[in-house]
Amino acid sequence: MTQQSTYGQGQEAEALKEAIREVAEAQKANQLAVVNEKLTRIAQLLAAVQV
Repeated sequence: MTQQSTYGQGQEAEALKEAIREVAEAQKANQLAVVNEKLTRIAQLLAAVQV
């Protein structure tokens, strides 16, 4: 499910694209555990963009 990709400097666009995909999946999810997992991943991706 959740992949642990690492984005470095210059890869912010890819991290944002993945975050957008995660948001779309979270919106479709109806189980709180899945939504929580997606939100955690989104937070990780957005943190990577702020390097």
